[in-house]
Amino acid sequence: MTNGGTKKKQRTHHPRIHKGIALMEIVVFASLLAIVFIALFNVGVIALSAVSESHKKTQAAFLLEEGVEAVKFLRDGSWSNMPTFFIATDKCLTFNGSTYVLSVPAPNCAKIDGTFERVVHFWWVYRDENNDLAPLGSGSLDSGTLLVIVEVKWEGRQGTKTESVQFYVTNLFGVGLGS
Repeated sequence: MTNGGTKKKQRTHHPRIHKGIALMEIVVFASLLAIVFIALFNVGVIALSAVSESHKKTQAAFLLEEGVEAVKFLRDGSWSNMPTFFIATDKCLTFNGSTYVLSVPAPNCAKIDGTFERVVHFWWVYRDENNDLAPLGSGSLDSGTLLVIVEVKWEGRQGTKTESVQFYVTNLFGVGLGS
């Protein structure tokens, strides 16, 4: 077979080579598909973990709000409900079915929903000569006001998580200082 004086080489197909190339294409495609599925799975796991953390943080925010309201409830019942005899000592805040209860010591607080620990801290408030808030221990004691810090802790993916809120309560009704 000549075409203008040159020999044209015929191409022959070898079935074994063609099958080998097709097999390699399948292996490469399967590998890429596996990598994509693994990446999508990891994205899903991370997203679920983030949703779980967000859910716990939302629950902690509700427990903080409940803690603030519980302290105000105790204050409204009587200023003597305020634990002025254990200032600067952590207290557990629990609900016994009919009212809120502050108890000491806090390191052994029962976990709420098996996950959260809520602790309440009370601090004396001091006033300067202008009756403004003064640093702890300076100025004169304001026995009708307490600084309250409610703290919620839980175990997260990367260790212990803590959220807190601080506020002041005052002896609104002028009842004597607690014992």
